[in-house]
Amino acid sequence: MDGSPVYNRIGREFGAYTTVNRGAGDYIAHKTLHANTVESCFSIFKRGAIGANLYISEAHLGGYCADFDMRYNTRYLNDTERAAMILKGGEGRRLTYRRIGNVAA
Repeated sequence: MDGSPVYNRIGREFGAYTTVNRGAGDYIAHKTLHANTVESCFSIFKRGAIGANLYISEAHLGGYCADFDMRYNTRYLNDTERAAMILKGGEGRRLTYRRIGNVAA
């Protein structure tokens, strides 16, 4: 993460925590650790949230985050592979809706 002191408290929650000093022109620590991955993931989430969803309900925020997380983690799969993975994950599950009032069929 960024070497800013505001991240020191957050860093204690993780086993391995490394910082980079962006002010000195450092952007990668140990040639493998960098903050660009999380920044890229967040920018994709933000672009999708603002561009595609228009409104994100706080009640369903976990679902939106899980959707963007899945899309980011499967970004190297083609659409067919991603769809097959999603369908496999839904096996044995039911999507149900809460009934509101008396709906005539």
